[in-house]
Amino acid sequence: MVVEDLSDEEYVLRCFFEDENIRLRIADKIQEDYFEDKSDKQIVHLVNAFRRKYDRYPTAQELVTGLNQNPGYSEEAKEQLLKITKPIGAISADVKKNLIEDYFKFKVSQRLMEEYALHMHGKDPSAMRGIMPQLQDAVNFRLTTNLGLHYIRDAKYAKSKLGDMEKSIPSRIGAIRQFTSETPDAQNTCGGYFRKCLSLVGGTSGGGKSMFMVNEAAFAATMGYNVVYVSLELDAAKIWERVTSAILDVSRYDIAKMSDEEVIVKLQNEHDPSIPTPGNLFINWMPTRKTTPDDIEGYINELEMTEGIKIDFLVVDYIGIISPNAGTYTQFDGSFQKILYAAEQLRNIAVNHDMAILTGTQMQRAGYRMKDIGMDQTAGSMGLGDTVDFYYIIIRDVALKKAGFLSVTISKNRFGSSDVQFNVRVDWPHMRISDTKPEDMELIQSIITESMVQEQLDAMEQRRPMTRQQQQTQNVQQVQQQYQQQTQQAAFEQHRQKKEKPIDPSFGNAAQQLF
Repeated sequence: MVVEDLSDEEYVLRCFFEDENIRLRIADKIQEDYFEDKSDKQIVHLVNAFRRKYDRYPTAQELVTGLNQNPGYSEEAKEQLLKITKPIGAISADVKKNLIEDYFKFKVSQRLMEEYALHMHGKDPSAMRGIMPQLQDAVNFRLTTNLGLHYIRDAKYAKSKLGDMEKSIPSRIGAIRQFTSETPDAQNTCGGYFRKCLSLVGGTSGGGKSMFMVNEAAFAATMGYNVVYVSLELDAAKIWERVTSAILDVSRYDIAKMSDEEVIVKLQNEHDPSIPTPGNLFINWMPTRKTTPDDIEGYINELEMTEGIKIDFLVVDYIGIISPNAGTYTQFDGSFQKILYAAEQLRNIAVNHDMAILTGTQMQRAGYRMKDIGMDQTAGSMGLGDTVDFYYIIIRDVALKKAGFLSVTISKNRFGSSDVQFNVRVDWPHMRISDTKPEDMELIQSIITESMVQEQLDAMEQRRPMTRQQQQTQNVQQVQQQYQQQTQQAAFEQHRQKKEKPIDPSFGNAAQQLF
C-alpha cells in the first residue's frame, strides 16, 4: 500500500495514531467537523469519547478493540480503521508535514469563513472581529516538531544558518555597515539590515527619517534586492519621485523635464556593476491608522505570488501610524501597548518571510532640543525600542543641517557597537544621503564647536542678573498681563450672566394669548 491509496483525511488520522509528536500538535483539531467521510467521523467520535473517559488518547489497537466491542459503530468504520493503520512504506518527513499542515489550514479556515458569513448575515460585527485572529492562526498553522539545536550534532546546520542570517541587506551608509558588522572588511561591505530582524530610524518631524528610508530602499534595489516600500503618509507617486531623485542624483524639477523614456532608461542602468539588472522596488500607499501588519503581509503574499519573486527588504513609513492586527488589543490599551503589538507583529513578518524590515518613529518634543538623545525619547512607546534589533536616531542640529550634514547616534545594536555617533552628507534637493568625506570633518567639528560655544553664552546670559531698567520692563509686562487676564475674566462673567438671565414670565402669558 502507498500513500496514494489513502485520502488526505485518512492519512491525517494515520499520522495521528503512529506519531506521538504529531498527535500532540493536532489533537485539538481532531474534531468531526473537520472530516467528511462518515466512517472517519465515527473514528474521531470514538477517539474523543476515549479521551474524555480515560484522559488520554487511544492507540490504534485500543480503538480497534473498542469498535469491535461496540455494536453502535458501522462495519465500514472498523474496516476504515484497519485500512489506515496498516503498514506502508517510509514517508518523507517533509511530505508528511506539508500534507497535514495544508489539510488543517484549509479545513479550519473553511469552517471559520462559514461562521464569519453567518455573523455577517446576522450583522454581528463584534463576533466577526473575534473570528479574524482565529483565521490568522489557521492560515499560519505550522506542524513544528523541531526539538531545537544540539550543540554538537547540529553544529554544521547551525553554521549554515548563521551564514544565511549574516547575508544582510547592505546600507548606503558606510558607518551603518561598519557598526552592524562584527567582522567588517576594509571597505565596510558587511553589515546593514539583517533578515528576520526589525530595524528602526528615529527623528523629529522633518528631521530626515523618510529620506533615510527612501535612500536605503533605493540603494538596496540598485544592489539587486527586491524591495517593498509601504507609505502610510505620502502618495506612492511622491515616494517614487523621491526614490528616483536619490537613484539618479537629480532634483525632482530635473525629473519633470525628462521624457518618460529617458527616466526609464536611466533607472534601468543605475545598478551595481556586478549584477546584470537592478532588483525590483514596489511602492504602495496604504491608509493611515487603518493599515495593520496583516494587511501589509497580505500585500506581500499577493505580490510574491503575482510577480513570482521573493521580497528581501520591507520599508514601512512609519510604525507610529499603523494599527495592530484586529483582535490583538482592546479599547483600554494605550499607545504603549498598541505600538508594542504592531512592532512585534512586524517583526513576525520579518521572521516568516526571511526578510529585513526598516521602519521609522517620531521622537518626543524634548528630543527637538537634545544633542545627546536616546531611546528614552521615543514617542508613543518605550516598548518599540525594546522590541527592535537595531535603532539609530537622527539628532536635530540646525547648524549642521544648514551646512548639509546630519548627525546620527546608534542607540541600540544587537550586531555590534551602540552609543556611537557618526555624520552623513545630505543633499535635500536631490533627496540623497551619502558618506562624509575626510575634508568634511574639519568643517563639521568647527560647526559643532561654534554651536557649543553659543549654547554656553546663551546659558550665561540667562544666569546674568538683570539691570534696573530690565527689571522695570519685566514688572510692567507682568502688570499688563495681569490686567489683560482680569479684563478677559470680567468679560466672560458678564457674558455668562446674560446667558443665565431668567425668562420674563410675561412672555408666557403673551404667548398663550397669541395662540
